[in-house]
Amino acid sequence: LTLYYSIGKYDDARRECLRLQDSSSLPAAAVQLWLARVELARGELRAAAEIVDRILQRQPDEPVASLLRGLIHAQAGEHAQAVTVLRRVRPQSRQERVVVLHALGTALMRNGEEREAKKRFQELARVSDAELFMSDAAHRKHDKTYQMRAANALFAVDDFRDASMVLELLHSHTLPDRESLSLLAKCYAGMGRAGEARVTQERAALLPEPSKQ
Repeated sequence: LTLYYSIGKYDDARRECLRLQDSSSLPAAAVQLWLARVELARGELRAAAEIVDRILQRQPDEPVASLLRGLIHAQAGEHAQAVTVLRRVRPQSRQERVVVLHALGTALMRNGEEREAKKRFQELARVSDAELFMSDAAHRKHDKTYQMRAANALFAVDDFRDASMVLELLHSHTLPDRESLSLLAKCYAGMGRAGEARVTQERAALLPEPSKQ
């Protein structure tokens, strides 16, 4: 199913969804969400909407269903409805956040809300940079420059958890410095871990200021 979907063979993906409905031990809602994705990709907006609406009747805040509903509205040219739905979506990952921001920015622009659209596209650029820098950092685990760039980019988009993980991994094989510890303290504070934030900031204060070139 996922392979068919990823290579654009949506009719085959739909056939697999229908087969899974009848014979799979997977949760029915998960299969239905996949079927809605496939129908949306096939341009079958009414079929996709019917599936998603049934799910949202039972689970009004289901995040994937809400995102799909917003995308369906957008593809149908119902830009005001798309804006209303997409503003309520709480993405579950950075990749999903990219999809939401792009769809929301486009719907806002087409709905005549250019200033709000610009804000979403600016946020989209920051999140996309963070995703790119995170990928670079994963391939250069012992290069402090790449790790700090990723951590700063993640912090800038309020992804405090992943920023802290990058810094903690960096500190596991490199001596901490004032800059990295201060950033880690801010990440802990952003996650509501006030005690760890205070202790980490105190450690940072004991280290020398970064040298200025």
